[in-house]
Amino acid sequence: MAVVLVLHGLVLWGWSMASRSREVVVQVDTPALVMIQVAAKSSAVPKVAVPAKPGSRPLPPVVPIRMPPAPPAAAISEALASTATPAPAPAVSAASAVPVLVAAASAASAANPAPRLTRAPQPLPGNPLPVYPEAAREDGLEGRVAMWVEVQADGLVGEVRWAQTSGTRLLDQAARDAVRRWRFAPALQAGEPVAGRLLLTLQFRLQGPVSWLAQAEASL
Repeated sequence: MAVVLVLHGLVLWGWSMASRSREVVVQVDTPALVMIQVAAKSSAVPKVAVPAKPGSRPLPPVVPIRMPPAPPAAAISEALASTATPAPAPAVSAASAVPVLVAAASAASAANPAPRLTRAPQPLPGNPLPVYPEAAREDGLEGRVAMWVEVQADGLVGEVRWAQTSGTRLLDQAARDAVRRWRFAPALQAGEPVAGRLLLTLQFRLQGPVSWLAQAEASL
């Protein structure tokens, strides 16, 4: 029993000692107030001269430019009138240019005359005459037909154009159909056959056969 009491007493004493060790007194010194005095900024900032860089030149002073006054409107109008495009030269009329062209063509032809034909185309013998249309003969129709005939270098007929009609379609057609079958001796130039043209006239008469007349173009 005594031992138990001693043990209890030791436990209580240990517990009290532990409680006292936990109590810690913290003393904090009050910080001293520090007075900081800041000088007020001066409103005037002193100008500091910036030294120039070595080798650099100072900028020239700015010189104001004065613009000349605008010229009056009358002077501008005179300047525009003096620089205006001159009026074109009067055109030469076609009528006045014709004599010049004719004179130039005549001079060129005189300097370089065209080679002349040594022989005009001629109808060969034995060409059949046109057949007188029976309807025209019964109606008593007569007439004369003239045609320009183009004769090729081989003697055949090329183009045929009317120079004069008889006034009767039957006679005109009969004359043209017959002449297209004709053969010709071609025109000659320096001994060589060339194309030529002649005027061929055929006469239809009730009394007698159909007659014809050939005229070379050079002789017209």
